[in-house]
Amino acid sequence: MGGTVEAGDEFGYSIAALGGNDEYGVKFAFGAPGENNDAGVVNWTVGLSGGTQKRQGSDGVPGQFRAGDRFGEAIGFFGYLFGEGDEDWFLWVGAPGDMINGHPSAGSVTAVSRYATSRVYTQNTAGIPGTAETGDRFGASLAQSELPPLPDPRMVAIGAPGEDIGSVKDAGSVTLLKRSGTRFLPAISLSQATGGIAGTVEAGDQFGHALAYRDDRTLAIGIPREDLGSVVDAGSVQIVRVGKSNLSFPYPSITEDSRGTPGVVQARSRFGSSVAALPSSDAVYRDPPPTYGEAVFAISSPFQNGGSVYVLSNDPNKTRSWQPEAGATGVRFGQSVS
Repeated sequence: MGGTVEAGDEFGYSIAALGGNDEYGVKFAFGAPGENNDAGVVNWTVGLSGGTQKRQGSDGVPGQFRAGDRFGEAIGFFGYLFGEGDEDWFLWVGAPGDMINGHPSAGSVTAVSRYATSRVYTQNTAGIPGTAETGDRFGASLAQSELPPLPDPRMVAIGAPGEDIGSVKDAGSVTLLKRSGTRFLPAISLSQATGGIAGTVEAGDQFGHALAYRDDRTLAIGIPREDLGSVVDAGSVQIVRVGKSNLSFPYPSITEDSRGTPGVVQARSRFGSSVAALPSSDAVYRDPPPTYGEAVFAISSPFQNGGSVYVLSNDPNKTRSWQPEAGATGVRFGQSVS
């Protein structure tokens, strides 16, 4: 793995994999954001051999290896096509504790490439909305629209659950980058102040705590600290469609009072703590999306009873849920889903 077993490293806090072929083996990455007083590293292997350790400020990775950055808290392998069908990939690494221009925990995302120059993105990067501010935690979550064959342009979603909206603390935001090859097009910023998104901007909601794409354009945004009326930290999930030049909202806000969920809206359930997606194997690229072939979002509610995972299908007859054994309590089933 390229490192040493040490107390507090949190090895495996985040995990990513990228499929291989006859020429290139499967690649694995394991985040250890607690390494060296929360400076953080990512351990990277091809197959189960040839391990190396990536950290800020060395081996071609920009930035500084600094306590508290939490480099590796969120990671993902994202590919793209270039030239005559050749493929490259980036390992995107979130460091939500990164200090930017003297602002602690403003956060950053580093794109470590096989061929291209590695780059760091922050809310002070030209073309990215917002400003790097203390506690934004930009890079705490990552997702990319992805279906084979690789589409171009594609969307990269970056969560900043600690973003202040105006004077409202930790309301949260999501930045959407449109990428074409190695170029990024003008970005979009989303929050609960965005027209069409349910709810209102409230302190501590953490909009963007979790992110997942179900196809090339449909994004689920976890808001686990959302208060629903007087119900504290009940949580919700907003689903949006991101077209070439517009946003649409094909689903209402999803809560535990939505049809088919195993629980009910309840204080401190934190519905939407983790979200994941599985695309349809029959999917094709068209807008609106195809009506055949099942695609799902998995939405967790780890703190209600023993926890649960709600499976939201594009086929309304197949929406379902998973739960632990009856009577189980405190197990936090669904703490993470992928």
